[in-house]
Amino acid sequence: LVAVLRLFTGLAEALPAELVVHLLQPLLSPAVRCTSFVVAEYSSLPEVQALEEVLNLRRGQQVEFLGQLAQTCIDTISGKLEAAGMSAEYAAALSTVRKAVERRRVKRHLERRTRLVLDPQAAAAEKRAKNRRKQAGKKRRVEELVLSTKGGRGSTRAKKARSLVI
Repeated sequence: LVAVLRLFTGLAEALPAELVVHLLQPLLSPAVRCTSFVVAEYSSLPEVQALEEVLNLRRGQQVEFLGQLAQTCIDTISGKLEAAGMSAEYAAALSTVRKAVERRRVKRHLERRTRLVLDPQAAAAEKRAKNRRKQAGKKRRVEELVLSTKGGRGSTRAKKARSLVI
C-alpha cells in the first residue's frame, strides 16, 4: 500500500490536471481509506526514506506512516487541481469517495450488530478471538517494554549498573 500511495502521488505530480480529473476516484479511494490512520496531535515517527525502513517500524508506526502518506497524496492531488482551477471536480469526487467509504463502514457495522442476534454462537466465537488478539497484543507490548528497559528476560541484565563512580 505504501508503494501504491507513492505511485499515486507521483502520478498526480507528473500528469497534467486535465488527466488527473479523469482518474480522481481511483486515486482518492485508497488514500481516503488510509487517512483515518492519521494521528494529528502526536507523531512518534522517525524520518523514513526507504521501504525497508518502513518494514522496520513497529505496527502502530507503520499505520501512522501510511496515514501520513495518504494525506500527502490527497494534498498533492488537491493542490494540483486547485492550481488548475478544478477544485469543484475535486470536491465532488472527494465527497463521492468519502460517502462510499462511510456507507461501507456503516454496512459492516450493521452486519456485526445483526450477527449478534442472528448467530449468537458465531458472534461469541468472534468475541473470544478478538479478546485473544488483544491479549497477544498486550503480551507483545510488555515484551517490547521489557526488552527496551531491561535488555531482555532472565537472570542476566544488559542494563548498565548505576553507580556513583563514573
